[in-house]
Amino acid sequence: MQLSVPWRFGQKRPFTSIPRINWAHPLAYKLVFYGYDTGTGLTIDLVRGLRPTLLNSPHPSNRPTPLGSGSLFVNAGGSYTFPATNFVNNILTDGISSIASGWYLTALPSNTFAGVFGINDSGSTTQSTILLEQTNTADMQWSCNNTNATPIRGNTINAFHTFVGSGVSATSQKWYFDGALKQTNALTASVTTATALVCFNSNSSGASGGNTVPGWIYYGALWDRAITAGEALQLHLDPYCFLIYPEDEMFASLVGPAAAVVTSPTWGWEPESAQKYIFAQHRRGAGGSPR
Repeated sequence: MQLSVPWRFGQKRPFTSIPRINWAHPLAYKLVFYGYDTGTGLTIDLVRGLRPTLLNSPHPSNRPTPLGSGSLFVNAGGSYTFPATNFVNNILTDGISSIASGWYLTALPSNTFAGVFGINDSGSTTQSTILLEQTNTADMQWSCNNTNATPIRGNTINAFHTFVGSGVSATSQKWYFDGALKQTNALTASVTTATALVCFNSNSSGASGGNTVPGWIYYGALWDRAITAGEALQLHLDPYCFLIYPEDEMFASLVGPAAAVVTSPTWGWEPESAQKYIFAQHRRGAGGSPR
């Protein structure tokens, strides 16, 4: 059961349980991959239940953050790759696809073109990857078909940030940072591959890994369509709005329409005077004598 209106909002992961995707939500339309850091040392694709492989050591440790616990990646190690699937690689063929991720960096990357999240082939072939720069923590870009445009700035450490790349056509892309449109590019984005892997914290799917970032990567998402400006803002302000947690359903079962009919005064609300009467009756017992 779900509530017809949202009862939670914000950038912090609301619960430590594993959610499922609300496929009725507009943001779930043509979603092909959603890598979710559960905050318990596990990152999982909520679309198909895929689990990653550690590309190179060390394994990220689970650490608390202001936005909930998660896997803390470090410089020069600890990357994840997910299995190659046609569902993911096929979104690259016409260039009309989107990518999004949210992170919290603790320091500068130790390499240039450090990969946060994306689709990579071996040899640092970035088919659709969000990159950060070593020389300036503010530099970011979306590499399409292994081609990089002029980076944008605004990134900082010790803060939550989001990046959304929206492929409007095979030769037109829009970049959103923290929910705001920052740049429009004209890269030739269409590419055909069957070997690319989804990667967290790497710009390569090769055995030795790639350039990495230090910090938490809360999620990485891919769509087979262009994300709109309104959706990019929603992904920044309320990134988990299209996920349903077990706690959501439990709460809905208590306050939703099915809970409107109260059959027992023990669980129903009554005016204060009635509450005192019910309490007194409870103390006296069903027969009216004191207990």
